[in-house]
Amino acid sequence: MNQKFTPLDPIAETITLAHELYMPRLFSSAELISCSMFAAAIAGAEIVKADPELAPSAFFDAYARRFKAHEDIMNHVDFSSFKADLETSWLIVRTPDKLWSGLSKTVLATIMVRDFENWRQREGMSDLQLLDHLAILKVAISLAAAGPGAELSFLKDDYCSTRAQFTSGISKKDVTRLEQQHFGMCDPFAIVPIG
Repeated sequence: MNQKFTPLDPIAETITLAHELYMPRLFSSAELISCSMFAAAIAGAEIVKADPELAPSAFFDAYARRFKAHEDIMNHVDFSSFKADLETSWLIVRTPDKLWSGLSKTVLATIMVRDFENWRQREGMSDLQLLDHLAILKVAISLAAAGPGAELSFLKDDYCSTRAQFTSGISKKDVTRLEQQHFGMCDPFAIVPIG
């Protein structure tokens, strides 16, 4: 019997899945961490493209929602261990996984799409729920990869690159509407004040 997926704690579920699938291999170098964030975005785009019922802005919408609620991720009970494990993989062990280091961003994205699709099918998730998990993963990696005190700066940079990547095919009016929906009339960066 295939039950409908009802996440009790999407942040915990996403962090747990990232630990199981990618720690420490995908987080063993700065380049791989950057590639993983890019791959999560490509995975989101692939899911949107494959589902004609989703709006082209569906991933950016999920990402903007999680960007706005970044403190929920940073303050989550599972986040500190995720950040510590990522930092250990990257800064202390310093042995990038040779297999993963040789893969392109596109191949990493294909692997991530497969992993998340398998998870979606196993759990009976909708595409929108899956996009939410990918958005959580992207924000969590950005926050975890930053040094102490630099989290918000990293997040701002990630938002700018994600916005550019996902709004190129969307009208400026729709982008403004989306951002106003999430952030009100204010600048998105007023939500994430940068020193």
